Amino acid sequence: MSTVPSADNELSYDSLKSVLQQLEPNFRFQLALRLPTIRSTEKAVPLHISKLSFLDSGFHLNDAEYRLGVIRQAREGPTPSSIELKNQKGGVEFDIDRFGLKDHAKQVEITSKMMRRTA
Repeated sequence: MSTVPSADNELSYDSLKSVLQQLEPNFRFQLALRLPTIRSTEKAVPLHISKLSFLDSGFHLNDAEYRLGVIRQAREGPTPSSIELKNQKGGVEFDIDRFGLKDHAKQVEITSKMMRRTA
């Protein structure tokens, strides 16, 4: 007679590494975003990519497209609705300076919070 393991049981570190290595990369990213406790393990496991291509504002990874965008907010007062709409769509490809002109001088550090899956 077999018993069903309890849902409260955790995987060992080595078992988790083995499972993560077998997951499709896009699913693995989403899982790590939702489960902060596995993030350090996820980063330690090799990622198997079958197709990678870069775009002007993002990249394709296997069958998914990731786009990088700048989320803008007003310095004072509420953010205008036109900017809120662009933020909801993933932001824009550039930042603006205090005069409202494109700011090409700023370098943006890419973090996982900046990535958004579009496909």
